[in-house]
Amino acid sequence: MRKTIAFTLGLALAVGLSGCEPDTQLNVVNPNSADVNRALGKPADVEALISGSFGSTIRGMFGSTNDNVQNQMMVMANESYSGLANFAMGPRAAIPRSLVINTVGNSVASGNTKEFSQLATAAKQASIGVGTIGTNGFTLGSTAQDLRARAFGNFVMGLSQGVVALIYDSATIITGQSPSGLVPPLVSYDSVMRGALALMDSAVVYASNPAASAPTVGFPLPSTWMGGNALTAAQFVQVVKTYKAWLRVGVARTVAGRAAVDWNSALAEAQAGITADFKLTTNTTNNFNIVWPVQHYLFNTWHQMTPLIAGMADTTPLANGGYAQWISVPIGNRGTGLGAPFTILTPDNRFPTGATLAAQIVASGGAIGAATPNPVTGKPYFRARPAGENAWAGSWGDSPYDFYRFEAWYNTPSAAGRTGPYPILTLALKNAIIAEAGIRTGQWAIATAAIDVSRVAAGLPSVAGIADLVTPVPGGAACVPRVPQPPTYTTVACGNLLEAMKWEKRMETAYTNYSAWFTDSRGWGDLPAGTSPQWATPYQELQVRLRPLYSLPQFAPSPSTYGF
Repeated sequence: MRKTIAFTLGLALAVGLSGCEPDTQLNVVNPNSADVNRALGKPADVEALISGSFGSTIRGMFGSTNDNVQNQMMVMANESYSGLANFAMGPRAAIPRSLVINTVGNSVASGNTKEFSQLATAAKQASIGVGTIGTNGFTLGSTAQDLRARAFGNFVMGLSQGVVALIYDSATIITGQSPSGLVPPLVSYDSVMRGALALMDSAVVYASNPAASAPTVGFPLPSTWMGGNALTAAQFVQVVKTYKAWLRVGVARTVAGRAAVDWNSALAEAQAGITADFKLTTNTTNNFNIVWPVQHYLFNTWHQMTPLIAGMADTTPLANGGYAQWISVPIGNRGTGLGAPFTILTPDNRFPTGATLAAQIVASGGAIGAATPNPVTGKPYFRARPAGENAWAGSWGDSPYDFYRFEAWYNTPSAAGRTGPYPILTLALKNAIIAEAGIRTGQWAIATAAIDVSRVAAGLPSVAGIADLVTPVPGGAACVPRVPQPPTYTTVACGNLLEAMKWEKRMETAYTNYSAWFTDSRGWGDLPAGTSPQWATPYQELQVRLRPLYSLPQFAPSPSTYGF
């Protein structure tokens, strides 16, 4: 009985959390309902349960509330910066770093459990649907429909649990078995990830069966299943393989773990991946709702691009200030004096052009806000913020730059915004995985070609011909990126090919895929010293399982790659 109660409560938590902007509809069958067997007695009901499970996964990753682990990871990896206490952004961004507490009623309790509980619900939703097919001869109506549903359900189970394995130290493994009242045990994150990757393999097998693409009843997927994407079986497999490569690479908690990734498999999966950005057609009233921008595009104290990483674009000579001067100042003194916010002068066209901050403000389109909406499309990805919108606190996080690549999407079609196509799985991510795999396996030409796709388009010189990790990237005094140098990390120099790959991945994936910077920075050893690399299984789950509560130690490298 205890096991049944525990799992029921866990699922209740998943659908009961609330935040700043809850979705107005969920469309999920409650698998704990007494009427679940009757509700799933019809083929259309089972198919609806499975087809809605990807929306539940997106809700767990991006939607329902901006009190979540995702917002915490953004500031911990310097993808964003805010000193506000909201969603634990200020506490998580603070240097020196503090422990991620997992005590009862802690100030981040809802955010810490959000992905854990909601993604478990998504996986269970898909599991029940898939487990129903074939049980006592049950069918959705045709072999093609059954294969399509099994492919889709296995993918959702794999993705949902894979994301949980990226974040938490332990979780459950949910598979497409027929419904039961037993609760799967908690197992380590690496075991959960192995199970997730195996589920994705099953998804590929089902989708690749020619019978799954029978006309009218098989692939392509109905567009409502994946946020407006009517994917053929081949396109669906490309999405699955790209996600699989991403999960395989991102799960490592340490530099040694990242090096030990099966890079040959990651390379093969990425090369067989998507051929165009995978975008959701989003809106604010269903499960395909991207919530993090609700506060982000308020800018001011809600978001800045801290110079810790973004400053590596700057090519200002030390004698004239800029990043080289800023990094030479102790971190506690940054924000004022010689460590004051500075103008980034760079050949990288993802930043605004202009020799002065005033010129860059003009190039950025001037003031942006509800009163004077001026959304941008394309480049630059960052804007120089008008001085009147700055609210600096004299901190290392202060910067006159904001990320506003998707400002147009945010303001479409009205102030409510966030309606239209939004990329959550990009070619840039795929190319970066290929590039890193090429570097890790010594296939330099593969690596440089993948890096150059976005690097050259950004106005930076090609890295073609580099075949080591010693040669600095080209550009001379105007090279990008310029990274802090050991042993003191108070000077900068041109980065190597690995740093060029990191730079492209960060610039091109920022605010797109889930945990865009955190899991990579964790595996690269780039997180500031003392950053917790993972979250404990939420205390709410431990309580219902009658397990001891615990918090995890900090073991990010000290110092990090850049001395942060």
